[in-house]
Parts: sequence; structure tokens; C-alpha cells
Amino acid sequence: MGGVRTSILLRNVDDVMKRLDGVAHAAGDLSPTWPMLARLFEDRQNTVFDTAGLGRWEPFARETIRRHQSPLVDFGVMKEGLTRAVPRFERKRFVVFGPEKHDRRVMNPGVLNTVGTVHMPARPPVPRLRAAERRAWVGVIRAHIHKAVT
Repeated sequence: MGGVRTSILLRNVDDVMKRLDGVAHAAGDLSPTWPMLARLFEDRQNTVFDTAGLGRWEPFARETIRRHQSPLVDFGVMKEGLTRAVPRFERKRFVVFGPEKHDRRVMNPGVLNTVGTVHMPARPPVPRLRAAERRAWVGVIRAHIHKAVT
């Protein structure tokens, strides 16, 4: 009787080890999740721009509106750089979305908008993820890892 239990236990241990190896492999290579995360990033950033920073950006100054001095908005340069659903840099365990590092049309204004200046209030173009967004992003990764054990 004890031998049967031991053999069942050992079979189960082998199965557990095989599944843990699958989890380790899946967690070590998250790149299959990048396309879905890219779409989530693009949708989120479009929402950020469509809602004036999720309702947190101060409105443009009257003078800016009067002169219509907003080439980044007029031509969509910064928005395009921050809403593309294409990773600009990726590895197996991490990815970076957003504009190319060398795209000065986006990066310098993006930094200035994030921190603000004497003449311009801060309007962070990539605010922190909200709780529901974080859950959605983690859910994509969770589903990827779950596939490895099923």
C-alpha cells in the first residue's frame, strides 16, 4: 500500500516539475505578449490624448490657442510617437514602447511636458497606469504563463 502511494507521489512530482519548468520558460520569455501589450499601450495613450491627460492636463493658455502655436499637436508628432503599437526596444523579459530614443521631436517636448517649464505647466504624456490598466496588463502576462502549465 505504501509503495503505491510513493509511486503516485513520484509521478505527481514529475508532473509538477514539468509544469514548473514550463512556468520558468514562459516567465523567461514574455515576448509573445508584446503584440497584445502594444495594443493596450496604444489604446491607453490614445485615451490619454483624447481626454487631456485623463482630465489632469491644464488647458492651453489663451495666447497659445490664439496663435495656434502647437505644432506637436497640429502635426500629431508627439502623439504619434507615444501611441504607436510597435515596441521600440524589446528583449525576452522586457519591452519599451514609445518614440525612438533619437526622435528629438518627441523626446525633448515629451520631457518638458512631463516636468513643465516656467512658461508651461506639466502635462505628462505617459501618466502612471491606473489600477484597471495594470490589471489588464498583468492579465495578459498571467494568461501567457498559464498556457505553459495547461
